[in-house]
Amino acid sequence: MFFKNKSRSLTPEMRVSFFYFIQAMSVGVVNAFAGIWLNSIGITPGQTGIIFAAPVALILIVGAYVGRLADRATDWRTVIVRGAIISALLPVLLVAAQGF
Repeated sequence: MFFKNKSRSLTPEMRVSFFYFIQAMSVGVVNAFAGIWLNSIGITPGQTGIIFAAPVALILIVGAYVGRLADRATDWRTVIVRGAIISALLPVLLVAAQGF
């Protein structure tokens, strides 16, 4: 894992804390700078509002489905890891954005 000495390996609590820290940190960075970046590429404030609201709407719609999928899965960890990877990779597509 991260450390060779088993007594110093990350506990499950530490791993979950690290996971949520990374998620919260990325949201904080986006909230602070995405509006400025979107404005610099010509996105209006109204369009910026739609861009920020769309993920929330998607979470509301997809969340129930993913929850049901996780409940049926024998290994919840796999669902969580795959979901985290997808949620980390999708914003990379914003680099190709040229307008609204």
